This record gives sequence, C-alpha cells and structure tokens, in this order.
Amino acid sequence: MSPAGFDDSNDFDLSNDFKALPELFDRAVALSGPEREAFLVTECASDAALLAELRRLLAADDAASGIAAWDRTALETEARAAASAPDPSIGERIGPYRIVEAIGSGGMGKVYRAVRADSQYEQSVAIKRIRRGFEDFAARFRTERQILANLEHPNIARLLDGGASADGMPYLVMEYIEGVAPQAYAETHQLSVASASAPQCISRISAW
Repeated sequence: MSPAGFDDSNDFDLSNDFKALPELFDRAVALSGPEREAFLVTECASDAALLAELRRLLAADDAASGIAAWDRTALETEARAAASAPDPSIGERIGPYRIVEAIGSGGMGKVYRAVRADSQYEQSVAIKRIRRGFEDFAARFRTERQILANLEHPNIARLLDGGASADGMPYLVMEYIEGVAPQAYAETHQLSVASASAPQCISRISAW
C-alpha cells in the first residue's frame, strides 16, 4: 500500500531523511490507536520533520478511508489533513524572525507569518520556504527570489530579505499585507465561476 498523496513516479529524489518514509508509512498504517502512536514516537524520535510528515500522510489516509471523504476531491482531503497536522516550523527562528503561523501553501512551498524576534524593532513579515523533500527545486526558488528582488510595483509585495536556513535551504522574506485570500473572498461574496476568475477577483479585492 502506498502513502496517500505519495507518488513513487515523481521525478525528484527524497532527501535522505525522508527515504524511509514509504516503509514507515506501510508499517504504521497497519497499526491503530496507542500501538501506532508508540511506533511513531519510537521510529521518528530523532526527526521531528519526518514525524510530522508521517502523521500528515496517515491522517490523509485515515480521512480517505471514511465515507465522507468520497464526497471530497483529493486536494480537499489533503488540505484537511495538512490543516490538522502539527507544523514543526511554528516557533522556529529563521534569521532575526520567529515563525508564528502558516498563511498559505503550494505544491513545493509554504508561506508563514513571522515576527521580528531580535528586539531591534517590531515587524510582521511573510516568509516563504521550500517543503522538505523538494531540495531539487532550490535553484528554481533562488531564481524566483532574484526576480522578486528586481520587481518594484505598488501592487506587488516587496522582497525585504532572503537567506538560507540552518539546513541550507533558501527562504525569502516579503512584506506582510493584511487581507483576504481570493478563494475566501469569492466564497464570502458567492461569486460565480466567471466573476471569480483571477483578474476580476483581484480587481474586486483591491477595491474592497
């Protein structure tokens, strides 16, 4: 049995820490209750990130096994599982910033709200970083960071800083702007598919 959301055909290599993930999943999914929890704690005691990813996959598998899951798309099931799983990045210190909460995610990255934690001054920022297991995309991420550094437009969040975390993975720090996500805005205002398309939705939010 393969992990829910895990595709052996992906053309990127898992990091060394995550190569044991498929085997651990197959062993854990056969367990339940206290027995499964004891297994997770024992096998992943030295790797909090691996433990969090394994919990996420198991939660997605459990959700997919429920009758209600058949009424949801795979992406919705994945999103629900990810939202309920603890994020090891919360509270982590990156440079002078401390991560407070997750505010968005995509295929290979995740965006967090962070605050200045060096007592120099108060500031909230948005930090984007690559997910564990997507190390092969680091070069593309650095290219994206350079493109953002060259952009100056009143409707584009400014790049404030960038660097590499303790594990060598690049991150970028951007201006944090309070607002509402396009999907949430569309749902709140019950927009039709046509009116909820990207250009129209962004135009409406900007004028809100």
